[in-house]
Amino acid sequence: MREVRAPTACLADRFGGRLGFLGLALAYSILVIACLASLADEGELTMGRNPLPNLIKTAGEFARPSFLDVWFGQQHLEYHSDDGTLLRVENRPEVELDYLAGVGRATWTTVRIATLGSLLGALLALPFSGHGGHRCRAQRRGGASAGILQRRLAGCAATVRFQPPLPVGVQHP
Repeated sequence: MREVRAPTACLADRFGGRLGFLGLALAYSILVIACLASLADEGELTMGRNPLPNLIKTAGEFARPSFLDVWFGQQHLEYHSDDGTLLRVENRPEVELDYLAGVGRATWTTVRIATLGSLLGALLALPFSGHGGHRCRAQRRGGASAGILQRRLAGCAATVRFQPPLPVGVQHP
């Protein structure tokens, strides 16, 4: 009987063990350092202006869910600058309703893309689903459906054992 290794086994052998883990950890560390360096180069690692007061203000804004403004929001909310100049006036129920409608549309778009992407992935994987198991021998235990399942599972195993076809008239030992 000949032993054939599936591609996943070769990949596991290449990146397996401590040395492989160290190599992958090093590659990941280099990626993290590159990301941090690019953010620092763009000036995006600063804490911003007044980080502590901004954090306290943000925590206060998150304490009350904004969707409640649809029913309980101010009809005439005024925004003023630091010198007292009126910047804008908004109707909170209307603004929040528009925002929630936008979130709903974005969520629906995400669900559609994820569903169609999963379907496409499954359809693209279908031709490969039986690729590994077509030359495998499985013992039939429990009928035809069990044999099909065993062949599929044997094709997915990391190490697959199979017997090559013998010439006509030659018996397996």
